[in-house]
Amino acid sequence: MRLTFLTYFKYRTLIKIMVFIIPLAIMMRVYWPQQPVAITFTALRWDAKLDVINEQERNTIVEAMRYTHKMRKPGPPKQLALYSMLVEKGNQQQEYLVTESGEYFFPDGTAILPSYKLREIFKQYADRLERQSPFGQPMAWSEARRIFSRYTKATIEDLDTGLRFEVQRRAGNYHADVQPLTANDTAVLKEIYDGNWSWKRRAVIVEVGNTRLAASMAGMPHGAGAIRNNNFNGHFCVHFKDSTTHQTPKQPNLAHQIMVWKAAGRLPELLAMASPEEVIEIFFTALNQQAPDICLLTLAGEPKLDDEEFRQKSREVAALAYSVQRYDPQTNIITVQIQLDYLAGPQNVKKELDIQMVHSLGYWWKIDPRSLTELYHDKTTANFNDLLRSEAECL
Repeated sequence: MRLTFLTYFKYRTLIKIMVFIIPLAIMMRVYWPQQPVAITFTALRWDAKLDVINEQERNTIVEAMRYTHKMRKPGPPKQLALYSMLVEKGNQQQEYLVTESGEYFFPDGTAILPSYKLREIFKQYADRLERQSPFGQPMAWSEARRIFSRYTKATIEDLDTGLRFEVQRRAGNYHADVQPLTANDTAVLKEIYDGNWSWKRRAVIVEVGNTRLAASMAGMPHGAGAIRNNNFNGHFCVHFKDSTTHQTPKQPNLAHQIMVWKAAGRLPELLAMASPEEVIEIFFTALNQQAPDICLLTLAGEPKLDDEEFRQKSREVAALAYSVQRYDPQTNIITVQIQLDYLAGPQNVKKELDIQMVHSLGYWWKIDPRSLTELYHDKTTANFNDLLRSEAECL
């Protein structure tokens, strides 16, 4: 009898508690709703953002995040991330980073395995962000030549200056031979090269209709030209991914290919795949093309360089030729012979450099900038040494 009474009392008390808690929970949900979730997708190499406005879509993303797992292996360096997804809830936030090859990781370097649904959603937003990209598609020449076919007109946009001019492709099997349409277009092309015709490669976008192709041009007039009254004596060359020159029809020209990758906004991906010898070639090729921004990407971050002063010193090199002599895998030192012409100095200066390579971030090879102190003319070497500053001095 006593056991029955206690049991009855427990059930009665439980019912009273439930009757009190359930309405309270409903009231809390109505009057104290959960903090809203804000989700933003961002392109990290150009200015583009997309906020997730639809509440149902936000809930779908939050649900998909529940099935995301951390992995034991580390993720790639943050420099390789193309897109991010930032999820904010009150004072809490979580950022997801994604590379071009579809690697997901947190900013702290932890690799993650996302759910299929999250991958699907991320791809949809990445495609929308890609439409706002100022860069071009890194399309292979075998395909690009069909889009930019002979006698097709296009707009060329210089990536660094933003200047645009009209051209027509007239010929070319290994690459595109193009000509400015008018004298005004020729004037714009010459302005891009600071008023002097040059073989220097420049990263450009070739716009054919609604298609933007990553490319590289050398602005020097040469050969035959068929368009009249355009003030351009001949044609100039435009290269695409994997296109070649007449001199080396079986091997793409490295200087042009570097600029194609730049025009595609994918230079970090190029460097991540490069061997120590290839990094050296990229550095000296970029230096010869007077592209110090690309040179800086090949240098290790410590000791720190003054970027702007490095750019100024790099412009003192008018031309150079280099030859990789040997690579010691035990010390990671590459010996390079170079021959330089200085703008305001001697010509045909020959030097031999022992360049120390470092495995930066455990992911890609970079150059120790201290190995380059002998690169410049003796009168500027001391100034170059001044560019090397410790991390503490930069803080």
